[in-house]
Amino acid sequence: MCEHKYQVLDSENTSFYSDANRYGVDISATFYCEKCLDIQHGEKRIDTGVIEVKDSE
Repeated sequence: MCEHKYQVLDSENTSFYSDANRYGVDISATFYCEKCLDIQHGEKRIDTGVIEVKDSE
């Protein structure tokens, strides 16, 4: 049985801003184990919530 030690093989970040003043980031990454070459992929969406936009005068 391998005691996995994962390293990042590839990653991608995508930021988005919606019409409802919401901002977020999609993150995806692929990892590989240095010892057995097992490959894992993970994705996560981070929603920072509503951004308050103020008019400049």
